[in-house]
Amino acid sequence: MSNSEKMVVRTYLLLLFRCFYYFMVSRNITTVRLLISYNQGIVYALVCYIAWGLFPVFWKAIVGVPAVNVLAHRIVWSFVFLFIWVCFTDRQTFISYVRQPRLLFRLGLAGFVISANWGIYIYAVTSNHIVEAGLGYYINPLINVFLGYVFLKERLAIMQKIAVVLALIDLSILYDQHS
Repeated sequence: MSNSEKMVVRTYLLLLFRCFYYFMVSRNITTVRLLISYNQGIVYALVCYIAWGLFPVFWKAIVGVPAVNVLAHRIVWSFVFLFIWVCFTDRQTFISYVRQPRLLFRLGLAGFVISANWGIYIYAVTSNHIVEAGLGYYINPLINVFLGYVFLKERLAIMQKIAVVLALIDLSILYDQHS
């Protein structure tokens, strides 16, 4: 097995660890359980993780395009798809959001933060900081679990603890490979 094949196998094994971790940690979120069934959730999670794993390849393929332009396209196309979605779904819900200035401000602020997040991520990938950007995205949920444990006094079930330990092992492997 060549080094590149070993790297692909290692990457997919780490992806499986990540899927297990995110599935086990997010099991207690009732909103997720109400919106999608168990099997659909697994399929959606796998599709998301595969897509997220392939995003850096896409960003590297368009390395000649400035990060700001990529982000602008992302914003514009998100607006287009949101508009189409609103046209084909319950418009009253959308209109009720627009009529609440405080909620609209909070949604706008969230949109700004997500745009800044994506802009930084795209810039990091196009400037050859792929591993650092990936580690940042990977560490964030672990920090959220830690903060929930410390400040909100949330307790993890045994399988969730196993998932967190596996994620920490995965993180240490990634860090060791990078340094």
